[in-house]
Order: sequence, then structure tokens, then C-alpha cells
Amino acid sequence: MHYIIQHTTYSEEELLIKAKQMQEDNAVPEWEQAIWAFISVFVSRETDAFINKTSGSTGIPKEINILKKQAIASAQKTIDFFQLKKHDRLHLCMHAKYIGAKMMIVRALIGEMQLSYSEPTSDALNKIDFPIDFCAAVPMQVMKLVEKHKAGNAYIKTLLIGGASISSSLRELLQQQQTQYYHSFGMTETISHIALQHINTNEPFYTLLDGITIGVDDSHCLWIDAPAIGVHHLQTNDIVELIRANQFIWQGRKDYMINSGGVKIIPELIEAKIQHLIQFPFFLSSIPDPLLGEKLILLIESKAADVVDKKYLLESMHTLLSKYEVPKEIYVLAHFLYTETNKIKRKETTTLIN
Repeated sequence: MHYIIQHTTYSEEELLIKAKQMQEDNAVPEWEQAIWAFISVFVSRETDAFINKTSGSTGIPKEINILKKQAIASAQKTIDFFQLKKHDRLHLCMHAKYIGAKMMIVRALIGEMQLSYSEPTSDALNKIDFPIDFCAAVPMQVMKLVEKHKAGNAYIKTLLIGGASISSSLRELLQQQQTQYYHSFGMTETISHIALQHINTNEPFYTLLDGITIGVDDSHCLWIDAPAIGVHHLQTNDIVELIRANQFIWQGRKDYMINSGGVKIIPELIEAKIQHLIQFPFFLSSIPDPLLGEKLILLIESKAADVVDKKYLLESMHTLLSKYEVPKEIYVLAHFLYTETNKIKRKETTTLIN
């Protein structure tokens, strides 16, 4: 088997030598060393596994041991779904410490495809000026792309988006482009995605990859079975609505659910309804209330508090939402707290209003 990385073809032995050189070269930036470090671990025959840190989707973040054979099985599901073939061009523009980036490398290696890569900056997609069959990116990178080019990047045939949710306004822009966009659903524990949503067709549901079985517990939280990738009844905190045996609609997270006066509220469902009203990062949360138990509030990130018209927002929300869904208070914070993958730390950020 031969491997093609950055337009150079390597045998297995040559690839391992190159990986060692890249990791030892102090002139090579950290993000690029991380790519070659994973290539070295994955191709090496000295170990049958690699370690990756979870994002916390199923609990407290932790390091897990992923068997290479399980990663290969997961990669093959994606290759089959997108009908990728030998010598197709894959591009990596995410940091290799994350499972999504690692799996892009695995797909290229086992499928004998061409792998190119670029620095994982927010505007990485803008810099691709050569044909790419398959690429993966996070929503921020896609947003930076359409901010400069509403028509997207015509060089990219298929783009897989993961790591965070996608706003309704961004979805509308993507549906008008020739690039085929898919939003992934998965976590480190499932070794990348287990389901995909086709954005161009505006379908609201995720469709499972082959060999995946799902169900819900009494709280309507998703559980996953995927024997080929070593997943057996993995319980998540994701609240979903089952549509068919192989399709579901994601609604929100159980750990974000609010119980206000006995009414259970899923913040993400309300957020989707009011996205078009707020041009800044925002989310719904709650604070203790002597009467309601938890009082629904809206937090908005803006350095200038006076640019947020609270009166207009409340009036608009009263026309769009039920009385239980309208936040009782609106708080404007100069800065939110974020995770490494640019997800808002909701609970920690809520404490800032005190």
C-alpha cells in the first residue's frame, strides 16, 4: 500500500521516516507536527490503539483508548456513504488533536486517497484553490467562508461540518451553493459521526450510517449501538425524536433542560425559533427563582450593551413563542466562556451575571 500526503507518495517505511522527521523539526509548526504524530501512531505496527480526549457529550471529559480496527470500521462507513474511492482528494483544515481531524487522516490512509492539509485557521476554507472531493470543517470556518464568498468555495465538492450546531441563517446560505454540505452527529465515544444530515435538501433529520442502531430511554435521550466500532448501548444526554428506525431529529441536551414552574423547557428548541432576531452569540439559561424554581433567561454576548434593543426583542419573542418560552430577563455580557472547540460553556457563563 502507498500513501499520498501533500502531493508526495510514500511507502509505509518512507511515511514513518517522514513522520519522525516532521516531529523532530523545530521549524515545523505545532499543528503540522500533530498531523504527522497521529500518522506515525496510526501507521505504526507497534500499537493497536490511540488515545483521544472526549468532549463531554456523554459525561465528564476523559481520555479514551480507541482501537485502530474500530477507527478503520468507522472510516469505512463514511467512505461507503459518500462513495469515496482510491486517489480521491481529501483535505484537512482542523487541528489533529480532535477526533474529527484524526478520522479524516484515517479515511485517506485506508482508502489510499490523496491527503492535503492546511493550517487550521478560521478562514482555512477561503484558502483552498484546488479541487477537493471531500473536506471537513467546523461551523466557524464555514461562516468565515460565506462572509467573504456567499457562493462558497466551488473547488470543494463535499463538505462535512461538525463540532457544533449550525445557525438557520447559515443553513439558508449553504442550501444555495453547489458544494454538498452535510452536518454530522457523533462524539469521540462513537469514533466520529454515526449519522448525517444533508443540509442542501433542508432535511430536518439525521440519517444513520449502516450498522448503527439507536433508541431512547425514558427521558427521550438517545442511546447508540454500533458493534463494528465497539459501541454497545452508549447512553447520551441528547434528547431526540425518533422518526424512523434509521432517522431522528435532534432537539437538545438533557443537561441544559430547564424546569420552570413545572414546565420542562429545552433551550435549543426555542433558540432555533429566535435565531433570526439576534445578530450576536446568545443562549437561553436559567437562574434560581423562589416562585418558579428556575427562571428562564436570555444571555447575549456583546461588548456594547446598548446595541441590544431588549424591548424590541421581548415584543418579537412574545409574537413567536408561547408564554412559557419567553425569557423573563435579558442579560448582555461582554464575553462568554468557551470550550477549546468554541462551544459556549452555558452553565459557567450563566454564573457571570452574578
